Amino acid sequence: MADIAHISGLVAAGEAASPFELCDVVTTTTHKTLRGPRAGLIFYRKIKDGKPTDFEARVNMAVFPSNQGGPHENTIAAVAVALKQVASPEWKLYAQQVRKNCLAFAQALQVIKKKTVRKIKISKRPSICEEPRLQARHRRYREPPRPLGSPSPGIPKELFCKPNVFFML
Repeated sequence: MADIAHISGLVAAGEAASPFELCDVVTTTTHKTLRGPRAGLIFYRKIKDGKPTDFEARVNMAVFPSNQGGPHENTIAAVAVALKQVASPEWKLYAQQVRKNCLAFAQALQVIKKKTVRKIKISKRPSICEEPRLQARHRRYREPPRPLGSPSPGIPKELFCKPNVFFML
């Protein structure tokens, strides 16, 4: 699974690596880099290894009707407009310019001696829900989940303490 909310505009234009080859489920929002209304999209693989998957039923059960408020036709129409814009050649030019701006920004930061990180490794560790040892620990001590932005085990703490580290594409 991948959440590409912050890079979906670049993925759509082919300017960032696509997670669709590697992931069975991909989520995104339309109001960040797709310049649309506040909404979300869930993509899932229908066929894997020549066999149909059950992702459609599982996603529909999780979202409809419990988490979806209503049809909101105005939002659906706005998402359609945003996706039509993303499919245009002008969007590709826009995404290319975004990448150029990021590179120029990174070079300017390096000139003033700020550290930039160019590649971020994706952790292959299982989540808390998948690792029985951590499940038991959370039940035993009733620990709340780690606050947003706090480092996970195995990630250097320095990355979360220094204000001069920037993550770039």
